[in-house]
Amino acid sequence: MQGQYPTVAAMLASLSMAPAPAIGRPLKPIHGQATDPGRKHARNEDSVVTFTFDKAQQGGAVPIGFYMVADGMGGHDAGDVASRMVYQVVTEWILKSKVLPDLRKETRKLTTENIPGNLLKEAVQAANKVLARHASAQQSNMGSTVTTALVIGNIATIANVGDSRTYLLREGQLRQITQDHSLVARLVQAHVITQEQVRSHPQRNQIFRSLGQQENVEVDTFTVLLSRGDRLILCCDGLWEMVLDAEIQRLVETARSPQQACDALISAANAAGGEDNISVIVVEME
Repeated sequence: MQGQYPTVAAMLASLSMAPAPAIGRPLKPIHGQATDPGRKHARNEDSVVTFTFDKAQQGGAVPIGFYMVADGMGGHDAGDVASRMVYQVVTEWILKSKVLPDLRKETRKLTTENIPGNLLKEAVQAANKVLARHASAQQSNMGSTVTTALVIGNIATIANVGDSRTYLLREGQLRQITQDHSLVARLVQAHVITQEQVRSHPQRNQIFRSLGQQENVEVDTFTVLLSRGDRLILCCDGLWEMVLDAEIQRLVETARSPQQACDALISAANAAGGEDNISVIVVEME
């Protein structure tokens, strides 16, 4: 699922921000995004959200970008509902609780001290509570994985629950930032199977941590200092299970733009079988 909900769009449209000065501007994130149902499913139960803006402050402006992939689970329309609920709660939490109030204070410096990793953690936990209560009321097994990144200047704060991933591509090396909360990830850590065997393991879809299963959930957070040319890749398992990390790296490095990289990754996942819904965001620092 892709695009902005009216509540989010309305909030963004209400912002009044001066153009950022050209001199002294920090690193700027540019991004592409794509989502596809894949070859085996008629319905796409993923949700993708991106928005970027500048926070004006004394001496310049700080570019801010928010990116999220949520992979809904539950069958029928439950997965679609689950990922959409995560989409709405997390996005509105960040906009209404933190970002919009801070944007009105132009002299306040926006740094990771003002918006720590706890912001994303709190937002994801809020979404989990809403989803868990809805699932209980509906007697449904709906749930969702999520990976999200908040980029402020040259600092990226990343959060995840489940097996949706965020990678960092830097100077020819692709590194997974997030840790999968799955059975096969534990088997890799215990040296029972190799990383290459994860994609074909019969229990690769068994996740021990996801949103919506209970009212409290542990959220992993990570902080990355970004440099010019770095790329963040956020994706669901429908991409990384179909496309090897080396191929993900090659396609992103050879693409002319983040959007072309996303389109190429979707095509590669479908060419490899398209077993599940496929969603990806590529963020490049320029």
